[in-house]
Amino acid sequence: MNPIILPPSWKQISSPLPFQKCFRKFNGLIVLVGQFDHEGDRWLHVSCSHKNKLPKWKELREVKDIFVGKDKQAIQIFPPESQYVNIMKFCLHLWCNLSRDIVPDFTRVIGMI
Repeated sequence: MNPIILPPSWKQISSPLPFQKCFRKFNGLIVLVGQFDHEGDRWLHVSCSHKNKLPKWKELREVKDIFVGKDKQAIQIFPPESQYVNIMKFCLHLWCNLSRDIVPDFTRVIGMI
Protein backbone atom coordinates (compact mmCIF):
# COMPACT_ATOMS: atom_id res chain seq x y z
CA MET A 1 0.00 0.00 0.00
CA ASN A 2 1.20 3.50 -0.79
CA PRO A 3 2.15 5.80 2.08
CA ILE A 4 -0.59 8.17 3.22
CA ILE A 5 0.04 11.78 2.25
CA LEU A 6 -2.00 13.97 4.57
CA PRO A 7 -3.35 17.36 3.47
CA PRO A 8 -2.54 20.21 5.92
CA SER A 9 -5.99 19.99 7.56
CA TRP A 10 -5.23 16.44 8.80
CA LYS A 11 -2.87 15.03 11.42
CA GLN A 12 -2.02 11.58 12.70
CA ILE A 13 -2.97 11.00 16.33
CA SER A 14 -2.48 8.10 18.72
CA SER A 15 -4.63 5.10 17.91
CA PRO A 16 -6.84 3.27 20.42
CA LEU A 17 -5.83 -0.01 18.74
CA PRO A 18 -2.23 -1.09 18.09
CA PHE A 19 -3.00 -2.54 14.64
CA GLN A 20 -4.62 0.62 13.25
CA LYS A 21 -3.54 4.15 12.45
CA CYS A 22 -5.70 7.05 13.58
CA PHE A 23 -6.10 10.48 12.00
CA ARG A 24 -8.09 13.64 12.79
CA LYS A 25 -9.20 16.49 10.58
CA PHE A 26 -9.45 20.00 12.03
CA ASN A 27 -13.29 19.76 11.98
CA GLY A 28 -13.26 16.77 14.34
CA LEU A 29 -13.61 13.99 11.78
CA ILE A 30 -11.77 10.88 13.03
CA VAL A 31 -10.46 8.16 10.70
CA LEU A 32 -9.15 4.71 11.65
CA VAL A 33 -7.21 2.72 9.05
CA GLY A 34 -6.19 -0.92 9.30
CA GLN A 35 -5.34 -3.92 7.12
CA PHE A 36 -6.08 -7.59 7.59
CA ASP A 37 -6.08 -10.88 5.69
CA HIS A 38 -9.32 -12.75 5.01
CA GLU A 39 -9.76 -15.88 2.85
CA GLY A 40 -6.53 -15.29 0.94
CA ASP A 41 -7.09 -11.60 0.23
CA ARG A 42 -5.59 -8.50 1.86
CA TRP A 43 -8.22 -5.97 2.94
CA LEU A 44 -8.06 -2.33 3.94
CA HIS A 45 -10.69 -1.10 6.40
CA VAL A 46 -11.28 2.63 6.84
CA SER A 47 -13.79 4.02 9.30
CA CYS A 48 -14.70 7.69 9.70
CA SER A 49 -16.82 9.33 12.35
CA HIS A 50 -17.81 12.49 14.11
CA LYS A 51 -18.69 12.55 17.79
CA ASN A 52 -22.31 13.68 17.33
CA LYS A 53 -23.22 13.32 13.64
CA LEU A 54 -22.65 11.12 10.62
CA PRO A 55 -19.95 12.20 8.17
CA LYS A 56 -21.31 13.89 5.04
CA TRP A 57 -20.91 12.43 1.56
CA LYS A 58 -18.19 14.98 0.72
CA GLU A 59 -16.24 13.94 3.84
CA LEU A 60 -16.59 10.23 3.03
CA ARG A 61 -15.35 10.89 -0.50
CA GLU A 62 -12.35 12.85 0.84
CA VAL A 63 -11.57 10.00 3.26
CA LYS A 64 -11.72 7.49 0.42
CA ASP A 65 -9.40 9.56 -1.78
CA ILE A 66 -6.82 10.12 1.00
CA PHE A 67 -6.81 6.79 2.83
CA VAL A 68 -7.81 4.31 0.09
CA GLY A 69 -6.60 6.21 -2.98
CA LYS A 70 -8.23 7.93 -5.92
CA ASP A 71 -7.29 5.03 -8.21
CA LYS A 72 -8.59 2.26 -5.90
CA GLN A 73 -12.03 0.77 -5.56
CA ALA A 74 -13.78 1.09 -2.19
CA ILE A 75 -17.13 -0.26 -1.11
CA GLN A 76 -19.65 0.25 1.67
CA ILE A 77 -21.48 -2.82 2.86
CA PHE A 78 -25.10 -2.83 3.97
CA PRO A 79 -25.56 -6.20 5.68
CA PRO A 80 -28.85 -7.64 6.85
CA GLU A 81 -29.92 -5.91 10.06
CA SER A 82 -29.38 -9.14 11.99
CA GLN A 83 -25.64 -8.85 11.17
CA TYR A 84 -25.14 -5.22 12.22
CA VAL A 85 -22.13 -4.54 14.40
CA ASN A 86 -22.53 -1.00 15.63
CA ILE A 87 -19.87 0.00 18.14
CA MET A 88 -20.14 3.70 17.36
CA LYS A 89 -23.38 5.40 16.38
CA PHE A 90 -21.96 7.98 13.93
CA CYS A 91 -19.40 5.85 12.08
CA LEU A 92 -19.23 4.95 8.37
CA HIS A 93 -16.98 2.25 6.92
CA LEU A 94 -15.16 1.71 3.64
CA TRP A 95 -13.58 -1.56 2.54
CA CYS A 96 -10.96 -2.06 -0.15
CA ASN A 97 -9.74 -5.42 -1.37
CA LEU A 98 -6.03 -4.80 -1.93
CA SER A 99 -5.58 -8.16 -3.71
CA ARG A 100 -8.13 -7.71 -6.51
CA ASP A 101 -11.16 -5.74 -7.67
CA ILE A 102 -14.29 -7.46 -6.43
CA VAL A 103 -17.00 -5.26 -7.95
CA PRO A 104 -17.64 -5.57 -11.70
CA ASP A 105 -16.96 -2.65 -14.02
CA PHE A 106 -20.57 -1.54 -14.38
CA THR A 107 -19.62 1.07 -16.99
CA ARG A 108 -19.31 -1.83 -19.41
CA VAL A 109 -22.85 -3.00 -18.63
CA ILE A 110 -24.91 0.16 -18.30
CA GLY A 111 -22.56 2.80 -19.67
CA MET A 112 -22.05 4.84 -16.53
CA ILE A 113 -22.57 4.86 -12.78
